[in-house]
Amino acid sequence: MACITHAVSSLRNGVTNQGNRSEILVRKGEWKIRPSNPRRRDGYVHEYCPPEQVASEIENFSELRRRNP
Repeated sequence: MACITHAVSSLRNGVTNQGNRSEILVRKGEWKIRPSNPRRRDGYVHEYCPPEQVASEIENFSELRRRNP
């Protein structure tokens, strides 16, 4: 069964920037295409890497790991 579901996309519950609940399509094997910034109960928003920088940040991280095993 794992082989069958390995490449299947999935829907996740999310919240838009306006605070509306929404289902978000997450495609396996692709970088994120939307911001993923969780909001705490106290209103603080933790900002992760923006979607347009994910590929280069992963490349930077991979290079760092190659240099420092």
